[in-house]
Amino acid sequence: MERPIADDWMIDPKEWDYRMHFRFDPYVKGHLAESCEFPDSTTWVIHLRKGIHWQDIPPVNGREFIADDVAYHYHRLFGLGSGFTAPSPYHANVVTAYRDLISVTATDRYTVVFKWKTPYLEPMRETLQAPTNAACLEAREAVEKWGDVADWHHAIGTGPFILKDFVDNVSATLIRNPNYWGHDERHPQNQLPYIDRLKFKIILDDDDALQAMARGEVDVMDGLTYHQYLQLKKLNPDILWLAIPASGAETIAPRNDVKPFTDLRVRTAMQMALDLPAIAKNYYGGTVEPYPCALTSSYLKGWGWPYKEWPQDLKDEYAYNPARAKQLLAEAGYPQGFKTNIATDKMGDMGLLEVAKLYFAQVGIDMEIRKNGD
Repeated sequence: MERPIADDWMIDPKEWDYRMHFRFDPYVKGHLAESCEFPDSTTWVIHLRKGIHWQDIPPVNGREFIADDVAYHYHRLFGLGSGFTAPSPYHANVVTAYRDLISVTATDRYTVVFKWKTPYLEPMRETLQAPTNAACLEAREAVEKWGDVADWHHAIGTGPFILKDFVDNVSATLIRNPNYWGHDERHPQNQLPYIDRLKFKIILDDDDALQAMARGEVDVMDGLTYHQYLQLKKLNPDILWLAIPASGAETIAPRNDVKPFTDLRVRTAMQMALDLPAIAKNYYGGTVEPYPCALTSSYLKGWGWPYKEWPQDLKDEYAYNPARAKQLLAEAGYPQGFKTNIATDKMGDMGLLEVAKLYFAQVGIDMEIRKNGD
C-alpha cells in the first residue's frame, strides 16, 4: 500500500542519504500524487497521477486508482464522511495530531482538496507521508467486502509488491506486481520493481536472528543496537554495516498522570540520577553524543534548540548530580526513594535499561523491568 507522497530517490546521497526515518520537506515528493498547490493557507490541493491501478486481485480487479480512493481513506481514518462518523480507534495518535483537518473532498477524478482549521503546513505534509501506516491507502472494495483489511488476504494496494503469503511469527512473502505503475526514474524504459520475490523472516529471538545473519541465511537486518552490532561483528567480521543516526533519543517515559511522577521534582531527580556522558562513553563506546536532546537530535539541524544553546539552569537539570537528586526526592516526599516498574518489549534496549536501573538504585529508586509478554 502506497502513500500520496514519498522519498525522492533522485536526491544526491551527499545532500541527504535517507538513513534517518525523519524526512525534511525538500527530500520528499509526489508519489501517487503528481503535484500539489496551496490556493490559501488552510487548503491543500493534490493532483493524482493518471494511469495508476490497484493490484489485480478480487474484488478490486486492477481498476484505476482515483481521487475518490484518497478521500475514502481519510474519511475512514478521521470519521469525515463516506459513512464514517467517528475516527479510527487504531490510529488514535494520528487522529489527535490532525484534529484540525476539516474535510477531504474529491473534486474530480484526479483532484483531492484538504481543508484545515489552521494554517499549519507541517501536519498537512505529514498527513500524506506519515511515518506510520496511517497514510497508506487501502482499497475501498476490500473494506466494504470484509469490514477491514486486518486479514493479510485482504491486503490490496497500488504498490510494487503483492503480499502472497504470511505465516504468523514465521515469515511474510511478497511477489512482484506485474502491473505496477512505477518506472525507474533514471531508466524510464524499465518498469519497477526489479526484484521478483521478497521474504521477510520473523525471528523472535535476537540471538537467533544474529546467528542467522552471520550464517548468511538473512540478507538484511536493521534496528540493531550498538551492542548487537558488536556481537554480529564478532560472529562474521565481513558483514557490511551502516550506522543509522537517531532523529531522537532513547528515553524512559513515566506516567506523568500517576504518582510519584506527577511531581516535577521526581522526574527531575530521575534525570539527574543518570550520568549521560558516562553512558555515552562506556555503554555506547563513544559512538553517540553525551548531551541530552530536545524534540530532535543534533543530526536534525533547525528542528530543536541544541544543547549548547540551552540556558545554564536547564543544563543543570540534565547534569549528573545524585546528591541533588536525593534532595529533590526528599522534598517531594520520598526521602527513602520509591519502587516502580517499567514496561518494555523486545524492541527495547534491555542493556540500557539495566544501566538506568543501577543509576536509579543509587538515589533510592527501585525500578523493576517488565518485558511485555512475560
